[in-house]
Amino acid sequence: WAVTVTVKDWVSYTDVFNNWSPTMAFIMIYVMLFFSIHQAIQSTSVSTCPDDYSTIINGQCLAVIRNDPKIQKDAEIACNRRAGTLAIPRDPQGLWDYCKQQNYKAGVGMWVGASDAKEEGEWRWSNGELLPADFPWARGEPNNAGGAEHFLTIGIVGYYDYIGSSTSYYICEPQDKSAVATTTEGPFLTEITQMATNSSVSSPGILVCVNNASIFIIVLAICLLFTIILSVTLGVLLKRAKALHQNCPTQAHHQPN
Repeated sequence: WAVTVTVKDWVSYTDVFNNWSPTMAFIMIYVMLFFSIHQAIQSTSVSTCPDDYSTIINGQCLAVIRNDPKIQKDAEIACNRRAGTLAIPRDPQGLWDYCKQQNYKAGVGMWVGASDAKEEGEWRWSNGELLPADFPWARGEPNNAGGAEHFLTIGIVGYYDYIGSSTSYYICEPQDKSAVATTTEGPFLTEITQMATNSSVSSPGILVCVNNASIFIIVLAICLLFTIILSVTLGVLLKRAKALHQNCPTQAHHQPN
């Protein structure tokens, strides 16, 4: 007896993939990524700050005014006109770090709401609270140079006391302390931080930085690129495998009776 077996009689692995479209694989992965983004957006929220208070640092709504330097008293009045006061930063170190990143010109500080005008050496916020012992003063500060430095400002090296009659930029916070920016952690976006731009436009609160969100977008772009490359490569390999499968000659194996 004789048994004849051809290559096409075998159930090849290519038979499984011949009916599988690389395009469908790409679509499925893309849909999965879409729902991941949707879930991240749905689970991350930020409350709205009042108008002109678009800079958010550690959940605090602030207005950073960098185009209109004023003496300390006039800076306070300008904040009042915005329905606010000179800022009492809930995160002094974070606010200083932010100011350092803005590259404003040296020698021009940022007024915030503290002074020792009532009692020399006793620094209090405008709400009457004492500055904490670990307050990030610049080295050698406060030094009350000339016996006339009684108001708090932020410089490129830290916080220091300054003469109230000198002009500086200033930072306001809303009088309504219930206006608090909050973030809700999601699986991808864990924090959203809004910062003011370096431009001299009158509205200082333009969004320029989204922490982690930008990283997520970059990672997503890389994943999409990898998916496209993988799909194209898989398609080429399957076409070659199919061509080899179809062009392979029939081989017969005879066994003696």
